[in-house]
Amino acid sequence: MRSHTFPGPSVDEWVTRQLSAGWQQVTATVRVHATVDTVQRWVAPAWGAIEQETTRTTIVHAGAESYESIARWLLLLQADIEVLEPNELRTAFVHVAQQAARAAQPG
Repeated sequence: MRSHTFPGPSVDEWVTRQLSAGWQQVTATVRVHATVDTVQRWVAPAWGAIEQETTRTTIVHAGAESYESIARWLLLLQADIEVLEPNELRTAFVHVAQQAARAAQPG
């Protein structure tokens, strides 16, 4: 039986990197006004990485197939978000907000 070695510290990390590389077509960085513990439960390693900035803010380095996908799942955090980069994510938030506003209109 042949054994395989995986680059990196663990098989889990290697698989996560491989999956992320396959579907993360765009990336973005945001500041979330929430604790790292609050943000951590919403950001799986395949979606991105988080780092504590202060005791009340967390930096999220996110990736997905589109900026609108990133905008939609970041809203699940239910916290104030500042887009650090890129501008395309700001535009995606505008599109998501417009779609939500249309959904709120009667008939």
